[in-house]
Amino acid sequence: HELKKRAEKLERRAKRGEEERRRQAGQKAEEDERRAINEEEEKPRVKKRADNYNKRRASKEAEIEQNRKDEPLAKMERRRELEQMRERSKEMNRRLDEEDDLREDIQMQKTMDRVESNKKASAKLKRNEDEK
Repeated sequence: HELKKRAEKLERRAKRGEEERRRQAGQKAEEDERRAINEEEEKPRVKKRADNYNKRRASKEAEIEQNRKDEPLAKMERRRELEQMRERSKEMNRRLDEEDDLREDIQMQKTMDRVESNKKASAKLKRNEDEK
C-alpha cells in the first residue's frame, strides 16, 4: 500500500515536472518568437538610426576636410585684408600729414603777412614821426 502511494506520488511529481518543462519550453518558444519579431521590427529603426549617424558623421568629416582645404585660402584672404588695411592706414596718415603741412604753411603765411604788415605800419609810423 505504501509502495503504491509512493509510486503514485512519484508519478504525480514526474507528471508535474513534465508539465512544468513543457510550460517552460512553451514560454521560451514564445519569448524567442517575440524577440525575433521585435528584432525584425527594430531592424529598420536601427538601420535608419545608423544611416542618420553615418550621414551626420560623413557631413562633419566633409566639413572638416573643406575647412582644412579652405584654411590656406582664408589665411591668404586675411593677409590680403590686413595688407589693404595697412595701405588705407598709410594713405590716411599721408593725407593727414599733407593737411597738417598745409595748415602749418597757411599759419606760417599768416604770421609772415602779419610781420610784413607790422613792418609796414612801423615804417609808416616812423615816417610820420620823422615828418613831424
